[in-house]
Amino acid sequence: MSTTPNPPGRTPGSRLPGGTPTPPSRKPTAPSAPAPAAAGTPTDIRASSRSAAMVEEFAKTGGKDRTFTILLIVCGVLVVGGGIATYVWRSGKGEREAREVQVRTAAEEAVTSMRASVDKLADSEEYDVYVKQVDQLLKLSEEKLVIVKQDGYDIKLRKSLRDRIDNMKSDLINRKETAQGKKKSRDTLKEAEEAVESPEKIASVALKLQQLKIAANAMDKDFTDRVIAIDRKLEVNKMKFALEKARTDAAASSDFESKLRAYEATMDLFRDHFKRATKADEHIIALYKSAVSEWDDLVLKLETPEYEAGTPVRDLLAQKERQPGGVWGGTDGVKHEWSGRELVIEGIAAVDKDGKERKLRGVYSIDGWTQKWTDIVMDIEFTIVAGEFDMMLRYRPDGYKPYTATYKAGEGGFNANELYRMTVRIKGSSVEFEQTDQPKNGDTLQPSVSRNGGIGFAVPKGAKIVISRCDMRVLRPRGGQR
Repeated sequence: MSTTPNPPGRTPGSRLPGGTPTPPSRKPTAPSAPAPAAAGTPTDIRASSRSAAMVEEFAKTGGKDRTFTILLIVCGVLVVGGGIATYVWRSGKGEREAREVQVRTAAEEAVTSMRASVDKLADSEEYDVYVKQVDQLLKLSEEKLVIVKQDGYDIKLRKSLRDRIDNMKSDLINRKETAQGKKKSRDTLKEAEEAVESPEKIASVALKLQQLKIAANAMDKDFTDRVIAIDRKLEVNKMKFALEKARTDAAASSDFESKLRAYEATMDLFRDHFKRATKADEHIIALYKSAVSEWDDLVLKLETPEYEAGTPVRDLLAQKERQPGGVWGGTDGVKHEWSGRELVIEGIAAVDKDGKERKLRGVYSIDGWTQKWTDIVMDIEFTIVAGEFDMMLRYRPDGYKPYTATYKAGEGGFNANELYRMTVRIKGSSVEFEQTDQPKNGDTLQPSVSRNGGIGFAVPKGAKIVISRCDMRVLRPRGGQR
């Protein structure tokens, strides 16, 4: 069939003037490929576009059946609408999820930031302020996390954040208490530094010092050094203030006995210090030498030969002195026997609770510590039968150090089974031994030697001595009684 060419300016299917429409060309066309999805277009939108293109193509190629075309168009609309709806729903869900992530992140960052701030706090900070902030952080985190979905992850997250915040609060409270304790310790340190310089307050320093030594374990080096300085100064100043008081009291007294009594507490203080000190402080040694010099000067002024001669003599071998409750007594490792007017002292083996022999010297002694004999004159006669013995002056059984002189048969001019007579004087810090036809032998008592006590005779196992005379003049307290 022939065809009439379209007039210029006309297209297939256009209506000619006054005529019928020109039918379109029946030349088949290839299906158009769907346009590629733009970058970032959601998958559902791309699927919907493809569905719409397919519907359009089906409409072009299957236009003969109008009903089928309409159905395809409706299906396309539904697909496109479903894609749009899916996009909208997913877009909303994405926003919610993004918001949840944002809240989670913000909560975790807030807790982490607060933890860092807490860790950097100095001891001087106001912890109460931070405790309030931590409480507010916990409340805020709970409120914000309400919008987060309650799945397993978020339950763990909430618990984790609560635990971290609770730990932070506990840490703050502990650090607050520690800071308060350190402040109190610093205040106590300052009080102790002031009190150690005051004669009226120095008595309170010892207790403060005990507290400070414990507190120093948690403090810095400066604090520890200051505590050590107080400790050293405490001992020195105690001696210094005591000596100053002794001088003041002695100056106010009218007789030498009262003046000496004014020094007694001070001399006891020095004795106790030297007993426990492993190494004496040079300042304390200097103070002690001054005190001893003043003490000895008063002793010599009081205990003149006339004073000595006027002091009653006690016969310590008399029957009344031997009785139970008298002045004599012994330790393990020694046995004694009264033979007429003589006292026999012998060293024997001493054993412990397991029956094993102990290496020690037994001591038989005269009690001069109960009445605190200070200065004495003793006339004694003794015989060394076997071995040796120690004569211990100002002997005390409570651990204070006596002055000890050792006598051994066959040495130092002492022979076995010979009778020797000796006069022993202890006055102040000096000791003197005098024997017939022998020059006087004297010595100075060391600071660690007891200031008062009795006389001890120490014998090793197998040694034996006999005392046949022991006359005692107790110069102070005069007569041996206080």
